[in-house]
Amino acid sequence: ANGIGNAACLTEIDISDNAIQLEGAAAIAQALFAVSKHRRLRAVVAQRNPFGDGGLPEIVNAAVRSPSLEVLDVRSCGGFMGGAAPIGIALASPPPALRRLALSHNNFGLQAHQLTQRLGAHANLRALDLEACGITPPAAAALGQCFGGMRALAELNLSRNPFGNAGLESLLQPIRHLRALQSLALVDTGIADGPEVPALGSVLDQAHTLESVNLSDNTVGDAAMAQFVANICRNGRCSLQTLGLRCAGVGPQTATSLSAALATPNRLSWLDLSLNPLGDEGCAALCGGLRSASALVAVDLSGCGLSDVSAVRLRRALDSSLRLAQVKLVANDFGKMALAAMEASPTFARSLQL
Repeated sequence: ANGIGNAACLTEIDISDNAIQLEGAAAIAQALFAVSKHRRLRAVVAQRNPFGDGGLPEIVNAAVRSPSLEVLDVRSCGGFMGGAAPIGIALASPPPALRRLALSHNNFGLQAHQLTQRLGAHANLRALDLEACGITPPAAAALGQCFGGMRALAELNLSRNPFGNAGLESLLQPIRHLRALQSLALVDTGIADGPEVPALGSVLDQAHTLESVNLSDNTVGDAAMAQFVANICRNGRCSLQTLGLRCAGVGPQTATSLSAALATPNRLSWLDLSLNPLGDEGCAALCGGLRSASALVAVDLSGCGLSDVSAVRLRRALDSSLRLAQVKLVANDFGKMALAAMEASPTFARSLQL
């Protein structure tokens, strides 16, 4: 801390994984106050230190005093409910240069809204990581109300927060304000079958800068997910490059929607459908799109209940595909016909991960 405080030319600080607790956090915060006067500090990274509710707000408050700060990363620093309000107050007046803010894996729980409701002033923020912060439906709604002031936001990670369909519904209209959005992660957020999922597809269809969406580990169901895919690729237009739907209830209906989307001009290069009840029927529906996909490079069909029949179909699809180079098929029920299909097509054999 003494060294940091006396370093007038310091531009970046990384004190991650140093087991710094409350007393050390207070000393580091004082040093950050001293460094901020020189207007050169651009990045503060302090991942995986047990600052706790007492130390984490001090670190955040000191870091944002530097007008040149571009990156603040305090993931997994022991933040809990008591830290949400003081951190929110500190972030209510952010440095104008701040571009990346990571607060993930600090479980603010029922007080998370005290933090999320104060992020509206982050006009230049490009990346916001709030994974596993205990965000409930009220906190999600409070965050949504801030999106109007976050026009530069390109990367949003809200994965592993328990806001469910109610929280998703409160985010639908506000997401329209994020005109620069490129990446949206909603993994394991308690989203279940319901009209909010197709509605999300309709909203994201208007996000012309969007490149990546991940809805994995949500129990959505086949019908709703099929409509989501149809909506997000409406009018033959889809800017997505990666789509994650692992363990999301994808079945034959969604496979049909995906096949139709892949048959239109698109940029989708990576598709994760692993751990879904796709079955041979779903694989048959998907293969038509795989054959005509213009950009698809990799697809993960691990644990999708596929048999030898699907292996033969996938081999034919791969032989006809323009760019498909990797098919992951771990944990499927393949036998002799699948081995024969591999022997018949060296290209298929090289692309497989069994």
